[in-house]
Amino acid sequence: AGFDTAFSDTMFYGASEAPRVHGLTGKIWDAIPRFKNQYFVAFQYSDLYRSADPKSMIDVTHRVKTIDAPRFDIESETLNQYNKPRTIMTKINYQPITITFWDDRSNLTTNFWKVAYQFYFRNGQRYNDAQYPILDSDIINIGQQTANTLAYENYGYYIGNKQTKKNLFQHMSLYMVANRVCYRMDLINPYMQSMQHDQFSQDSPGELAQNTVTWGYENVVYYNRTEFIQEPALMGIVADAGSGPAGAGPSSTVFKWDSNHMKADAGVATNQVGGSYAPTASYSGTEPIGRNPPDTPGMTGPPGRIMHLGALIIITQLISAMAEIVQLNLGEFF
Repeated sequence: AGFDTAFSDTMFYGASEAPRVHGLTGKIWDAIPRFKNQYFVAFQYSDLYRSADPKSMIDVTHRVKTIDAPRFDIESETLNQYNKPRTIMTKINYQPITITFWDDRSNLTTNFWKVAYQFYFRNGQRYNDAQYPILDSDIINIGQQTANTLAYENYGYYIGNKQTKKNLFQHMSLYMVANRVCYRMDLINPYMQSMQHDQFSQDSPGELAQNTVTWGYENVVYYNRTEFIQEPALMGIVADAGSGPAGAGPSSTVFKWDSNHMKADAGVATNQVGGSYAPTASYSGTEPIGRNPPDTPGMTGPPGRIMHLGALIIITQLISAMAEIVQLNLGEFF
């Protein structure tokens, strides 16, 4: 069972300890490594911008291809205390992060950038090409002026709505999600440091366009583990029109089986239309076909995972058996 000394408890463990370490007992699935694609990003405008369309903000979230988690540099200083060096930390610096958005035909992520462009700079405040000769006049000599202005005041930082506050965004939230729970980190007062459209080429017919934005921020705040239903912004992203637990708002349709499907002991469900899953172009359902896994009392992991694990074990055993057969057949020739 173990090797005990006067200085320590158990030193060695058997193979039965691995399931506990990797989260296969107790709180099931909690200790396995994160999957990098299980995340959501939510953007929160400040009160300086009141025209945000909630639906477009949700859609922008779903266009996030990649996001960097916060990065930090910590400055330190070494002092001399009676010839003994003492190192103290003096400052923390927040390093920029990069978010890559898919650039689709709705122009959604470009419009997302356009809002920031017009919010911060007069340069972007043009609405048709008839304004160019006036707002972007090329006249450099007052004596030859034919426009009402030399256009100097139509460029640069726009301070018109920033007498007391300056940021378009109040914060952005990065949610690491799994099993209907999440861990959240907020980047406070984020601002864009650079924005880059993609390169378009006739030589890249199979590549998808994207927009890349570099963000700075002023602080980072971490939150403890919470349920989906306790995060209004997250529920706004993943919720359907149904209702969740009493007083908790809508229920999430992400990471769960469709409630329209029958349980394992109630027969086989057919492909349905009109449930939580969208129909295809031919109006056939897209939800899984077959029995839903039964609700296992006391299991906190996602339903059906044990079923998948069992299938994986069977496949592994088949592969091992096939390898042994191959070795036996090859042994006949040597």
